[in-house]
Amino acid sequence: MIKRFFESVLASKTVPPGFREEDVLGVILLLGRSDGPVGRYTVKRKLGLGEATAKTLLRRLHGLGIVRPAGRRGHVLTEEGKTIVDIVEGYIAEFKRVPRSDFSLGECDYGIRFRGLSHLVSTGLDQRDQAVAMGADGATTIIVREGRFLVPSVKELEGEEEEFIRRHFNLEEGDVVVIVSGRDCLSAFKAGLAVAANLIKKVEGGRN
Repeated sequence: MIKRFFESVLASKTVPPGFREEDVLGVILLLGRSDGPVGRYTVKRKLGLGEATAKTLLRRLHGLGIVRPAGRRGHVLTEEGKTIVDIVEGYIAEFKRVPRSDFSLGECDYGIRFRGLSHLVSTGLDQRDQAVAMGADGATTIIVREGRFLVPSVKELEGEEEEFIRRHFNLEEGDVVVIVSGRDCLSAFKAGLAVAANLIKKVEGGRN
């Protein structure tokens, strides 16, 4: 469903939109975690988009019945939009900035915890390459398997690294954590969104 949702928002018969899947996912997460309306200026600032692009993205979501205007304050989710958020948050348990650590490869780190998706991760290189392609400095993927925290094909976490992961994430068996590092927080955040969008499409693609 989320894969089709991305396709619907991005569909264009003429010029491709100035936003991408990660921006669509970012707006959905912003709306889902906001206590009030979200406007184009918030979208512009949080996602590093131009004002016209942020406005177009919200207009697309409105046209699809995902959001509705809430006066001059911005937009809020419709019932259909809330369903999209529920599905997304069924995959993404946590998405937050985390302190610099031994996992840091840049100046700012974001951590994303995915529920029960370890079976979709082989070596973690897909997530790293996706993050780097989006402008990040790198990414480290950790999976929970039989109670152990593993960087696939590399090592089992111990000591301070294991303690860091346990302290910052509420992990369960089969979960995945991806720590994305960037030269700044915007690049790390956007790359993290791209990794998340790609992994969601991967699990939904596996159901076809």
